[in-house]
Amino acid sequence: MNFLAHLLLSGTPTATPQYADIVVGNFAAEAVRGRAGLLAYPHAVQQGIRLHRFIDSFTDTHPVVRRTTARLRQAGLGKWAGVVSDVATTTCSPATLLISM
Repeated sequence: MNFLAHLLLSGTPTATPQYADIVVGNFAAEAVRGRAGLLAYPHAVQQGIRLHRFIDSFTDTHPVVRRTTARLRQAGLGKWAGVVSDVATTTCSPATLLISM
């Protein structure tokens, strides 16, 4: 589901210039490490990678997500709290709900 939310947030083919390259970057971003990895790709793919990183950073630092992760950690999920929180917030996000309609 995480990939679906990221792809939906990549824009639309008609409204986003170089949409296909941005989608590729947004999809592949999890495998791209550091600045050197980023710079190995064309500019439009870099935009997708940066978009993915921005989305992850925004959600990871959001107060609701941080509280959810802390509560899950207190409930005994330990190191898995962040993963469960990420899956839950991505699965229940408005972007993902739009896909399932």
